[in-house]
Amino acid sequence: MEGPQTARWFIDGNATQMPEIRPQLAHLDCLVKARWLANAIYFADRIGRRGERGSDSPTTNQDGLAEAYAGMTGGGA
Repeated sequence: MEGPQTARWFIDGNATQMPEIRPQLAHLDCLVKARWLANAIYFADRIGRRGERGSDSPTTNQDGLAEAYAGMTGGGA
């Protein structure tokens, strides 16, 4: 199981066990987008510094930045 269905199962399970967190879950989308923003900053910095160390392919940084953009804009990922 992967993706939004797994996330929904996890969130619903936590909310059932800890009902006091339910109001905070309204802000979860913002937190997820902030995490994607952190990824975008990381990969943009690596591209700017031409950071290739630890990469599996020459396009790893560009791919990571594209995935972060998609995550922030709701385009998938």
